[in-house]
Amino acid sequence: MSALILLASALAAWGAPAGTAEAEPDSVVEQQKFSEIESAYRAGKYDAAIDAAKTFMRNAQDSNLKAEAARIVADSLRKKKDWKRACSAYIMLRDRFKKGSDAYVRYHAMADILRASPTGVYGLAVTADGEPNPNPGPTLDDDTAVSKAMARLAAARAEKLKVYIRPIKGARTAQQVIERFAPVTVKLRQLRVLWPGMPPDLEREAGQAAATRMARIGAGVVASLRTKQAAFEAAKKSKRLTSSLRKEMLRCQGMCNEMAKVEGSLAAGMDLLAGMAGWSEGRQLKADCATRRETYETLAEEFVPPEMRGSGGRGGQWSGPGGINRGGGMF
Repeated sequence: MSALILLASALAAWGAPAGTAEAEPDSVVEQQKFSEIESAYRAGKYDAAIDAAKTFMRNAQDSNLKAEAARIVADSLRKKKDWKRACSAYIMLRDRFKKGSDAYVRYHAMADILRASPTGVYGLAVTADGEPNPNPGPTLDDDTAVSKAMARLAAARAEKLKVYIRPIKGARTAQQVIERFAPVTVKLRQLRVLWPGMPPDLEREAGQAAATRMARIGAGVVASLRTKQAAFEAAKKSKRLTSSLRKEMLRCQGMCNEMAKVEGSLAAGMDLLAGMAGWSEGRQLKADCATRRETYETLAEEFVPPEMRGSGGRGGQWSGPGGINRGGGMF
């Protein structure tokens, strides 16, 4: 999957509601039945809730309500401390959602936590010496314990993610910046789904690394393009715009369009990073990105070769100001 597609998918997942992709009209009867299932769950009648939810999923038409019923099954098994079956239930629940969506990420992590917690205690079942922990803390039937487990899992993954930021700083082309930055932004967004209180440091480091590297690469590209632009203008004024120069103009125009595109991808990636919100330096990085994109779009308009017109099969000619024929055989 290309970096641009990866970013587009992440933006779609971020903006979409946490539900299934398929939306079907609600049924008053189905809604009433689901409310009864939910009431049983809230009352702690987990076996009744599980049986009713399974029957509901076999017969219901509303895909969103069926997903909610599957969640009640998984949550009820967790509340019953049936860790193994709960893990399987969360995997089946996960698969009801689009891969990469917030719900998919959350339930996938829940299954990972349960798989790693055969005793129902995540990461605290033994002491540092490997001995059984006499005070392991609350088990995963407790929702607070789940939130803390999610945060610990996200923190561990964040540590591993740091090694992927360094290559962004060493990118040699604008395309490489996006190819290395895009996967990091997607993973960081997913970590924040699991850990809403995640410190913004890592997101800011990633965004700053990509924006700073893009700015340095862009400075060289713009300088080269302006030099080319001056040469083309001189050639046009001296009526010496050859076919090779015309092709070079089109190449430069394509480069401008491509650079504008990657700047847009950079901006989209930074928008995924919630940790950059409210950060003054982050706002400046985004503003600089927008300015560079406008520069490339303006430069692209400067690399439009003069119009061509045929000359009775003798080859192309270009027309100068006023449509004056400037000679054939140049192209």
